[in-house]
Amino acid sequence: MRAYATNETGTAYGQVETFTTITENDIDNDGDGYSVNQGDCDDNEATVYPGATELEDGIDNDCDGEIDEGFDVDGDGYSVSQGDCDDNEATVYPGATELEDGIDNNCDGVIDEGFDVDGDGYSVSQGDCDDNDETIYPGATEQNDGIDNDCDGEIDEGFDMDGDGYSVGQGDCDDTNSQFHPGRVEIEDGIDNDCDGDIDEGIGTFTGTDGNSYNYLTYGTQVWTVETAENVTYRDGTPIPQVTNNTEWANLTTGAWCYYNNDPTKPRLYNWYAVAGIHDTDPNTPNKEFAPEGWHVPTRDEGFILINYLSSNGYNYDGSYTGNKIGKAMASTSGWNTSTNNGAVGNNQNLNNSSGFNAIPTNSRSQYGVFGTEGWSSIWWSSGSGFHPNSIYATSFSIVHNYFSNGYSDSSEKVNGYSVRFVRN
Repeated sequence: MRAYATNETGTAYGQVETFTTITENDIDNDGDGYSVNQGDCDDNEATVYPGATELEDGIDNDCDGEIDEGFDVDGDGYSVSQGDCDDNEATVYPGATELEDGIDNNCDGVIDEGFDVDGDGYSVSQGDCDDNDETIYPGATEQNDGIDNDCDGEIDEGFDMDGDGYSVGQGDCDDTNSQFHPGRVEIEDGIDNDCDGDIDEGIGTFTGTDGNSYNYLTYGTQVWTVETAENVTYRDGTPIPQVTNNTEWANLTTGAWCYYNNDPTKPRLYNWYAVAGIHDTDPNTPNKEFAPEGWHVPTRDEGFILINYLSSNGYNYDGSYTGNKIGKAMASTSGWNTSTNNGAVGNNQNLNNSSGFNAIPTNSRSQYGVFGTEGWSSIWWSSGSGFHPNSIYATSFSIVHNYFSNGYSDSSEKVNGYSVRFVRN
C-alpha cells in the first residue's frame, strides 16, 4: 500500500509500506510463548503448550494430540486421571464390560451391576451365598433357622445353646444337652440321641457262632458289635484251640485263643491267625471264616471311619470336632489304671463310654505268651496284614489308660493275643 503526506503547497508525497494482518489466533493470550497458530492447544492455560511436560492430569499438556501419554500403566488407553480405577489391570477401565467378579470393571463406582439377582445389594461374587433370597447376604442378621443368613460360612452362630455344634434350626432336638444332636450315636436309653425322630433305632442283638449273643450299635453307616468276640470255633464249626502254655503260644503260626491271664472269668483273646482263619500249617488249605454269618472282622480303613465319625460328631473329650481325641468316648467306665492326664481314659472314668463302644481294658498277650497288665489298655485286631502279607506283623487298634486318642499300629506281631470286634457286612 502507499502512504501519503501533504506539504504546505498541497503537494502529496510518500512511499509504499507493507502491513501484515493479525488475527486473534496469532495472539499469545496466556503468555506461554505460543499462540493457537503456533500449536498452543489451550491458549488460556499457560502450562499447556507445545513441548510442555506431560502430566497425569487428563490434559494434553504438550499439545501433541495425546493425553497423559506415558501414564497409562496397563496400556488399556486410560490413565488414573482419565478415570481408570485400576491402572494395573488392562481389563478394568471406563467403558469396559461389567463382569460378575466382585470388581468395578467399568470404573463407574458400582460393582457387578446387573448381576444381583435378588436385589439385596450383593451378587454371588460379592459374597452372596444365596442370590435367590433377598434376606440372605453378607451382613444380614443371623437367624435361628438352619441357614447361613449372613454368608459368613457359619450357620446359626449364637443360637447353639449347649455348644454341641447344632442349633434348634439345625435340627438339635435338645439344645440344652450337648449329648443330643444330629449325628450322635443312638444308644439304648429311651431317648432320641441323634434327633432323627426315632428312639433307640439301630440297636440290637444277634446270635453268632457257638450261640454267643452280641449287642451292636450303629455308627453312621457302620454297625459294630459293642462286645468282644467269644468264639471257640470258626464259622463252620471247626474248633479254635485254646492255648494256655506261654512257650506253646509264642511258637504258634495257626489260630488259637485264651482267656486273659488264663482266667475263665475274663474275656477271650485271639492271635491274628485265628482272625485270618489260618487253622493248619498247610498253605493249600483254604482259610476258615472267623466272624459269624453276615459279619466280618473290621479292616484298618473301617477302623479309621469309626474314629473319624466319632471325632466329627462331638465325641472328642474336649468337645472339638477335629483330631483323634475319642479314647474316653470308646472306653468302658471302669477297670482302667488311673491317670491325671487331661482327657485320658483313666481320668474321671465315669465320663467314659459316651459312644457305647465299651472297650474293656483286658490288655493283651505278647509274642512271648506273657500277659500284659490288666487295666493298662484295650487292643483289638483289624483284619489287615502288616507291612507285607507274609510278614509277622498285622494291624490293630488300641486305647491306653493314660492317653486320650484311639491308637493304630501296623506292626503288631500276629502271634499276639488281642480282643476282636465285628462289623456287619
